[in-house]
This record gives sequence, structure tokens and C-alpha cells, in this order.
Amino acid sequence: MSRNEDYRRLITSPAWRRLRTQKMARCPLCEDCLLEGRTRLATEVHHVTPIERGRSAEEMEKLAFDAHNLRSLCEKCHQNAHKMSKNRGKKAIKERNGREVRRFVKRWL
Repeated sequence: MSRNEDYRRLITSPAWRRLRTQKMARCPLCEDCLLEGRTRLATEVHHVTPIERGRSAEEMEKLAFDAHNLRSLCEKCHQNAHKMSKNRGKKAIKERNGREVRRFVKRWL
């Protein structure tokens, strides 16, 4: 867990617990697995844009509670998402972009 006090306050708040519960109820399956043709229950709610990228407490709060910034993921995909965000190499960026394009196409087209 992060050492950032604003981050800790946000992810332990009742508002976050409610939003997380709502997201899991709306999307109980892992969104990344679905893109790959697998069906697996989600156990985590992942922030696509990390909360800590916010430059102020207000920006962090906006990222934390933006429903469009959330993805339901299984534990394995959640771990992979964090590995990918730490690995900024060309291959990682290409894979991440591919997943986002598939997500967009599935949702909007």
C-alpha cells in the first residue's frame, strides 16, 4: 500500500467502498479476461489512471471516484496491470494500447 496519506484516506473511505461495491455489482467478471475470451470472476477494482498521478488531493479524489477510471479485474490481471504500468517499455505500451483499443471497440462499436 502507498505511503501517501491522501491515497490511504481515499481508498479506506466509505465512499470508495460503496463505489467499489457498485462497480463489482455492475461488472462481476474480469474485463481483461473477457477481452481474451475467458470468463473469470473479478476480485479487484483497478484504477486505470492511478490515483497517485493526481498532483493535489482534489485531483486524486477525482481519479479515485471517477467510475470511468475503474476496471473489474481478477487477481492475476490486476497484478499484470500493475506490472505493465511499472514497465514503460515499447512492448508494454503496445500491449496496453492493444487492450485499450479492444476495450473501446467492445464498448462503443
